[in-house]
Amino acid sequence: MEEEEEKEELVKLVISLQKALQKEVNYFRHMGTEESIITTSLSHQLKPNPGDSDQSSSSGSPDDVELQIVMLNHKISVLQCKLDEQSIIHSWEQKRSVVGEQNQLLHKLKDGQCKALWLKNHAQESCQKLISNEKVLNMQNRVCKHILCLFIQLLGIILYLCCLPKSLSFRYVPT
Repeated sequence: MEEEEEKEELVKLVISLQKALQKEVNYFRHMGTEESIITTSLSHQLKPNPGDSDQSSSSGSPDDVELQIVMLNHKISVLQCKLDEQSIIHSWEQKRSVVGEQNQLLHKLKDGQCKALWLKNHAQESCQKLISNEKVLNMQNRVCKHILCLFIQLLGIILYLCCLPKSLSFRYVPT
């Protein structure tokens, strides 16, 4: 009797493990194509044949039930390893994409730095040209002022000489 109770408990345990494994299989189906292929094959292996019933499985020996439990545990550990591998691959792909984005940003920053340096040099050259042009304009302005002053003085001298009264002119008296 105790053996039959143990068998029934083991059968219930196997059935609950099958249900849990079926849930995992359904979960993996939604994750992707590779996982769904693996889990579909496992779910077909775990499904009982249509002619089988709970009573027929309970009639098996405890060694068969233990073997099934060991096989289910092994399949669960294999699925867990595959899930871990998938998460590692997914994490690696995320890191790789982040590194790619960082490289793109780095290139953009370097391009921006080069453009900023070119603009700085161009601005300095333009400022130097403006300063030299300002000096030239100041010099031209001073020269123009001096030429204008000289021209006005020359004009004044010419007017003075032309309009000088004849009475003030000097006569030459022979002695």
